[in-house]
Amino acid sequence: MAGKINSKRNKGNLRIKVIIAVCVLILLFIPYAIFFLRNSDKTGLASYKGESYTFFYPKNWTMKKTDRSDINGTEFFLQPPHAAPPETPYVLIDEASATQTAESKLTDPFIIFKYKRTDATVNGISAQKYTNVVHAAEGVFHSTAYVFETKGHVYLITVGYKQEVPDTELENEFSQIVSNFTPR
Repeated sequence: MAGKINSKRNKGNLRIKVIIAVCVLILLFIPYAIFFLRNSDKTGLASYKGESYTFFYPKNWTMKKTDRSDINGTEFFLQPPHAAPPETPYVLIDEASATQTAESKLTDPFIIFKYKRTDATVNGISAQKYTNVVHAAEGVFHSTAYVFETKGHVYLITVGYKQEVPDTELENEFSQIVSNFTPR
């Protein structure tokens, strides 16, 4: 009788040990899985690391960095390889110290031209999203922008292009730039 009880205890202990071992393996695997998932979507992307942020963009795009004295900040002008400089398509990324003047200079054009404003997030940070499609003599202009403030800086990430219908590929690349933008 005692042998059967010990046998059941041993089987019970073995099950507990197996469950613990599986849990430990899962807990060890989770950081690797998170690292892999975060970095797997960056294949084919170049990166730029500023003082207060990091962003990724397609490797085959051109990037021009300039200082913006009007906002006391920096602007990045990104274009895909098929772009017709200096106009469209483009992605702009602006960064400045979070002052009322800088924020106004970044958001006023969207308000003046009556862009639709909605709440959004950029990498977990609350943002305002501005969208508009403008029909003009020169063609149809599509534009989407995100403006957000964090850690003493204000950021603008915007895409703009002239085309009759939405450019799905460009919009997807823009979404990838926005989702991978990381303030520090």
